[in-house]
Amino acid sequence: MGKNKVTEETMKSYGWSEVNESTFLKNVQSIIGEDYKGTFTIKKVKENWFWYYKFSSHKITPRTKYLCSCEVKTEFGQTSFEHCTQVFIQKIKHNFSNKKSIDKNLSKYVDEFIQKCMIEGGLTMEKRFGKEVITFSGYTDSSRQRNTSTMKKHIRSSKEFREFCIYEKIQTSSVIKDDFRNTFKEYFTSLQNRNKRDRHGNINPSSTNKLKKGSIKLNLQSVRVFLTWLCTPESEDGRELFNEPHNITSDYQNHLINRTFGRPQLDDKIVDFDVSDYEKSVKELGIFIRAFWFEYCNRGGDRDYFRNKTISYPNPSTWKVQKNQPKNIIIMSNIVYFVSYLQLKYGFRITEILHSFRNKESHNQYTDITKVSSFFRKEKRNGTHYYILDIRNSKKKDRKVPIDDIIMSGCEPPNGVPFEIIQDDNGRHFYNTNIIDVIFELFHPKDHPKTFPSPNLSKKSDKGYSTTYYINLFKEKLVLDQKYNWKDRGIESTHDLRLFFVSYHLREGVNPTSVGDITGQSLNTIMKYYNRLSLKGQLETLQLTDFYNILHKKKR
Repeated sequence: MGKNKVTEETMKSYGWSEVNESTFLKNVQSIIGEDYKGTFTIKKVKENWFWYYKFSSHKITPRTKYLCSCEVKTEFGQTSFEHCTQVFIQKIKHNFSNKKSIDKNLSKYVDEFIQKCMIEGGLTMEKRFGKEVITFSGYTDSSRQRNTSTMKKHIRSSKEFREFCIYEKIQTSSVIKDDFRNTFKEYFTSLQNRNKRDRHGNINPSSTNKLKKGSIKLNLQSVRVFLTWLCTPESEDGRELFNEPHNITSDYQNHLINRTFGRPQLDDKIVDFDVSDYEKSVKELGIFIRAFWFEYCNRGGDRDYFRNKTISYPNPSTWKVQKNQPKNIIIMSNIVYFVSYLQLKYGFRITEILHSFRNKESHNQYTDITKVSSFFRKEKRNGTHYYILDIRNSKKKDRKVPIDDIIMSGCEPPNGVPFEIIQDDNGRHFYNTNIIDVIFELFHPKDHPKTFPSPNLSKKSDKGYSTTYYINLFKEKLVLDQKYNWKDRGIESTHDLRLFFVSYHLREGVNPTSVGDITGQSLNTIMKYYNRLSLKGQLETLQLTDFYNILHKKKR
């Protein structure tokens, strides 16, 4: 039969044997005929085994057809192979097309898809104040642990499409027909013409607020995901209603959007990126961080001194100094210097560093594996330790970035913070500490899972800094403040720091592939979006040519 030993032994564990197969095929010869002769086999897909039937005839394509899962629940006393043979007979009768078992109303399968998204996202539907609300209920053994926010978007968009299918009486069989593009186009038009929903989910016919381009595109993308699920084999987590793909491609979707809204406008804003602006920005942040740490060490880690200085206020009635919460956190709004430094030096996305965990144990305990997350891991090299930020699922990619920046102090770091002693030519001792160890010390409490804890520790004891709150601080302290005024350098958001990192390293001749490895971007993305123009650099390059001053040369 050509089966290898592992496959054959596995099949036997599910109730198969050569005798059982031969007996079955002999008994159903009148049903399968000459065209459907073949043998049973199994395949392993994503750690699970599935039954297949391999036809002897070359007229059938593909020759190997999916039947069912080996782990399917069977009736009492029935083996997995016996169940598989029953499925085989049913598929033979339907010519492996499932046409007779397909419900004519497409809305039925939209309901199935919505339920699938609910389970995989760990979601449930609750009624609050008369309105249905999708909430996270927690993952179960049967859930796939998909990104909950993505699943919510699919559910909302699918409900919209379901209403359209019911109203227009869309039949399931039309999905793989060429004219289904017309149906998809009609749905696009219905989205384009309808008004936005209010906070209760109702459409106000008198409103003039139409759906935006982004909302329409999101709806269409979710419909395409649903259609793909219908045509995907069960062994690949699909519904397998059809043995051929649908023809609603991303190109056709974008064609409809671009024809109506126009093609995306290219950003014609020229940012005159200057290498010196990057270097100056890094230096400014470094000066603040080093001065703060230097004074912290000189004062032996006296946190009360910094609390009195930075987060205390006088009571108007007694004029005595009072300290507002949170206890032990002394950096407060100056967090922007530390986070921005790491973004500029390593090209991190804001969520990758701001919401990082202090270690792997905390990461595994608190994180949602479907969302972007990161944690620090200590490593040693040549007797000196450094840190690696282990980033997971950021834009669906994992990567690791080493951090070895050292901060010097004149006094020994307090509270057991790791350090390395160095001596200058005059015999004076200095102490080098990794910047992550400095951050761990300054951003108390040490038992908090996040690197940068939320200031509101009383209500968010295990949460990190709010992204929105941080971004507002960033704009206030660095972008708009006259002391730094980074806006004049072309820096208006935290993402611009990431752009500066890429632009600087490309200008300095670093291999773009290496830059992409650090930032988690593809080569095409780096060259297309992040390679900022440097007018000054371009002019200097052109001035180096022999022909630049040809018009200014005097006659000999």
